[in-house]
Parts: sequence; C-alpha cells; structure tokens
Amino acid sequence: MSVKYKQSLLVLIGHALTYIVIRYLLFDFHQMKDWPTFLFVVSLLVTVFGLIKGYKYLSLTSPFGYAIGYIISVLFSTEELDPGGGFTNNMWFIWMGCLALLLAIGFLVDLKVRSSRD
Repeated sequence: MSVKYKQSLLVLIGHALTYIVIRYLLFDFHQMKDWPTFLFVVSLLVTVFGLIKGYKYLSLTSPFGYAIGYIISVLFSTEELDPGGGFTNNMWFIWMGCLALLLAIGFLVDLKVRSSRD
C-alpha cells in the first residue's frame, strides 16, 4: 500500500469515527437525528472528492470542519421560544456555517498552492 493510500484511509476512518461519536455518543447535547447524518454525508463526499482530485487541504478541512463546527455550535447555540410556543435552536445553522467556512478555506488554500506551483 502506498503512503498516500494509507493517509486517505486514515482520513476516512477518522471522519467516520467522528460521525459516530457526535451522532450517537453526544446525542444528548444536540438531540438531532437527521442533521448530523446530512452534514456527515456532505462532508464525506467533499472529502472523497478532495482525495480523488488531489485537493489535500480540502480533504483535511472537511472532517475537521465537521468536528470543529459541532464544537463551536455546542458552545454558541441558543434556544429560543418561537411565536407558536415551541422551542427553536440555531445549532444546526452554526454547525453548517462553520463547516462551509472551513471547506471554503481548504479549497482556497488548495487553489493558492496549485497556482503557486504553475
């Protein structure tokens, strides 16, 4: 097995373990059933795309963005009462925003690295 293959496998395994921990073990903190899975699938697809196309930083910021976005959303989310009397929470929005920001940063760094090589 090549070193690149081993590194890719480690990134994917680490990403899957992060999902399992956040989705199942930390469920009491977020109490969301579908959103962690949706973000994981999106993040995993971006990771695989980055690995296939050789976007090193994108494929690394994707799993880190998933985990860091979760941590930031737990720290800064607020629960409010909506006009109908139910509770709303902005955790999902913060988590998605952090993931999107880190994906954009990883992609821009990859573009910068590629343009400096040419």
